[in-house]
Amino acid sequence: MEPEVAPQVQEIDPIQSQPAIPLLDTPITVSTPPAPKNKSKLIIIIVGIVLVIAVLAFVAVKIASPKPKEAIGIKTEEFNESAFGSLTEQGQGEYEMFVVDSASETGGLAPAGATDLTKEYYRNTKASIKEAQEVEKRVGPIVGSIQIPDESIFIHTETYKGITIKWTAGQPISAQRLQWLKDAIDVLPEYFYRDHPVTNIISATREELGSQVSEAALAGAIAYASGLNIFLTKIFTEQSNQYDVQKKDAISTLFHEWTHVVQGYEVLQTFTEGYLQVPGNLIEAMLVSPFNKSYAKAAGWVFQYDEFGSSTYAILGTDSESQKNSEYGKIKYVEDMAEAFASLMTCNSGAISKARITWIETTIGKSASSFCPAKF
Repeated sequence: MEPEVAPQVQEIDPIQSQPAIPLLDTPITVSTPPAPKNKSKLIIIIVGIVLVIAVLAFVAVKIASPKPKEAIGIKTEEFNESAFGSLTEQGQGEYEMFVVDSASETGGLAPAGATDLTKEYYRNTKASIKEAQEVEKRVGPIVGSIQIPDESIFIHTETYKGITIKWTAGQPISAQRLQWLKDAIDVLPEYFYRDHPVTNIISATREELGSQVSEAALAGAIAYASGLNIFLTKIFTEQSNQYDVQKKDAISTLFHEWTHVVQGYEVLQTFTEGYLQVPGNLIEAMLVSPFNKSYAKAAGWVFQYDEFGSSTYAILGTDSESQKNSEYGKIKYVEDMAEAFASLMTCNSGAISKARITWIETTIGKSASSFCPAKF
């Protein structure tokens, strides 16, 4: 989906005013003669200067230190409504800054406030596709993945290259758009439909999916990913025939959302199930996933304090190569990746940087030229 590039900066807590120094109820008496008045004034001035210096030093440390909250460019409804994916609006809508709280203290190894993602949060070995799917079944309901309604509400279900496509009476897919979906799957390398398969591609109305999907969250969305599923709203349905939707645009949207499913698999395969079950940890895992951060660094995103392996604070470089992606992709690096994958696989690699192309080619084991000329 999940506009203007908003550089991500750390939030600085307001400076706390210092408490006044309490006055003593009675003066202290000493055996020595009282000091002259001018000497007492000098002492008071010196003490005052020392206090001012101490306050200024405190302020400097507060400003320089990383805070336990890091501002990440996340569309609020994405975080609320989708476990792994985002709402694809092709540049429409307003985007807000969402504040992600650090999971815990670091024990002094990392800068103050940096998230403590130690080895206990990572699996010893990468999970298989089957294992990841089983984890999603257990973790999904906890973290807010959209749960698919009873099979009885679907009027059509079929499987194509191992991918289940289904729709309801309220939002059927036209014969033409169904062929579009199959043409898109035909273009995908095995890295997608075999190694990171979408569990279901579903077309259903918000009402049929129930209260778990809010109307506000899906306003303007044409497709979105949740868990290991892709949900279609407008772009492939019979109702969408009334719109001038180009096949290439529709398929590009599907590729974008499928990339979010790939990111979801990588999280499920990398982090422990216990860690993912903790509310809030899933979105953090998406941001610090080695898979996502590897792409981000290649694409030109710069991380702060990355030597600690846990920083989620990154901004996109301002050089021309770093900036070479869609405006939507510049919101955050998980969207950067989704947009880049979609561009390359629709024979539009000229829209993204060479570094992005190289990373994707290496990852999927296919060259950008293999997607050209576009088969749709």
